[in-house]
Amino acid sequence: MRIEVRRIDGVVDPAAVAVTLDTGTGDVIWLDSARAGSNGLSHTGGRRGQGQGDGQASDQAGDQADRARWSIVAAVDGPFGATFVHDRGLPEVAAQPAAEPWFRQVIDAISGRRAADGGVGRDGGLGRDGSGGVPDEQDEFFAVLEQVLDATPAVAGAPVPGCGFALGWIGYIGYELGREPRGPMRFADGHPDGALRFVDRAVLLDARDGVCWVLALVDDTGSTSASSQGASATNRTWLAATAVAVGDLAAETRPTALSGDATNPDLPTTGLPAAGRVSRARYERDVDACRAEIRDGNAFQVCLTTSFSVAAPRAVAGTPRSGVSDARLSGTEASETGVPGPLARDPEFAEYLRLRTADPVPFGSFVRLGRVTIASRSPERFVAVSAAGRVVAEPIKGTRPRGRTPGEDDGLLQELTTSAKDRAENVMIVDLLRNDLLRTAIPGSVRVERLCAIESYATVHQMVSTVVGTVRPGVSPAAVVRAAFPPGSMTGAPKISAMAIADRLEGAPRGVYSGAIGYFSTDGAVDLAVAIRTLVSVRHADAGVVRSLGAGGAVTWSSSAHDEADEVETKTRSVLGTLGSAAVW
Repeated sequence: MRIEVRRIDGVVDPAAVAVTLDTGTGDVIWLDSARAGSNGLSHTGGRRGQGQGDGQASDQAGDQADRARWSIVAAVDGPFGATFVHDRGLPEVAAQPAAEPWFRQVIDAISGRRAADGGVGRDGGLGRDGSGGVPDEQDEFFAVLEQVLDATPAVAGAPVPGCGFALGWIGYIGYELGREPRGPMRFADGHPDGALRFVDRAVLLDARDGVCWVLALVDDTGSTSASSQGASATNRTWLAATAVAVGDLAAETRPTALSGDATNPDLPTTGLPAAGRVSRARYERDVDACRAEIRDGNAFQVCLTTSFSVAAPRAVAGTPRSGVSDARLSGTEASETGVPGPLARDPEFAEYLRLRTADPVPFGSFVRLGRVTIASRSPERFVAVSAAGRVVAEPIKGTRPRGRTPGEDDGLLQELTTSAKDRAENVMIVDLLRNDLLRTAIPGSVRVERLCAIESYATVHQMVSTVVGTVRPGVSPAAVVRAAFPPGSMTGAPKISAMAIADRLEGAPRGVYSGAIGYFSTDGAVDLAVAIRTLVSVRHADAGVVRSLGAGGAVTWSSSAHDEADEVETKTRSVLGTLGSAAVW
């Protein structure tokens, strides 16, 4: 297989590209990097600068410009497309006719196991409360992911210099999949625990150099398969047409309205408070319960989280925007067809544009796969693996809000820089990540490249470290991710014990939140972000749209229950504040 490429010079708004690629299927994939000062015009593949460690402020321009170089907008309806969904402990793989031969063995193996166990898996149908048995090892998400990636045709060499994405699988891995293979499962609430889409068409946007690249997969193996030949011809036609369309966008001399404006009254806001799943008093009691576990020697640090129920955008509730009818905005059309309306008129998409303008981050994303829509403003990389085998993890621990005045902002920055508690949290997770990477890295190759550096974003200051290593020969990308999942910054340490404590206290699944969002490329590269600052919407046929925002923090022995609850509120503001909402416990 080969990737054909077209280059288009000029800065293009990735939101406009997403609308251009929309074919009405409802699914959308946009991995979105941005930084302050980039005007929202542009996630992936670029190696970030080192900055300064040991509590010093990073070189903001260098670090964030490099990380925010690449955005990916993928077409989701290509003729070589495929899907991998993991729902309630059971995997499902499906492919278009041209790609079906690649995955036939995987599909047949899954079908054979379903026929043998009566269609319910070895667990016999577990409840969502986590009670029940253990899923069949062959059905575990990472076991099937390994098979799917092995079956995916390799494409040698990245087709676009500097970017690690050479088409491949994009989607999310939910937090609950990190329980594999350790015992009874708890499943995401109302949506698959993991979903990946193989994309054979995409547009890459290079914000640094002002260049776009249109990619399409074609079969150059000499196959006589009619479906493969037809798919290649279809992709070549799409490539030519899309290059023209993107070229037209590049020729625009004024910013498109789709780039978003956080103060634009025509962009939807919720206008309603976000109700907490638990009360603030309950969360503070749970913080004290974590401290008791730490006192008893059961953990060093526990990442305790909760969630907030977020109302639909005000426009969805019936306020017309920009001449669009109530019927379209209220989801009437979507409820009848099961597919949202055109992306350009989608209130959730418009809402995401507001979010990305107000809070530029290097690992943002707008992903809709089936009934799940993810709007993420994550500043944190979970793990990246280059095609050559270099692995990078960049945990964040330590957060302060931005100040209302320069003086207040400097004071908060210095408070974070000198905080012994935040530094201890960060160093604990760095040690955990070193251990996670050592499980699949060449002995002696894992090192800490940056320790407790400070990075500033539109709404928060963050303490960030960088751990790097070299993957052992023969170790697969799926194995690297599996060894480190879930992200250590979202578990605590030791990981298994801390997860068990958090599970018991939280009493509910996290779902997409605390998991990972990103890609597995055809050339073996991987880039995954931690799913934080992430609004998740789940469309139900009988109950409309249910939306939630997760937030939490690391509890150590020195934690104050009051301060931990305050930190949760701080972490919700980058999303809720932009939507005209606020966390209400």
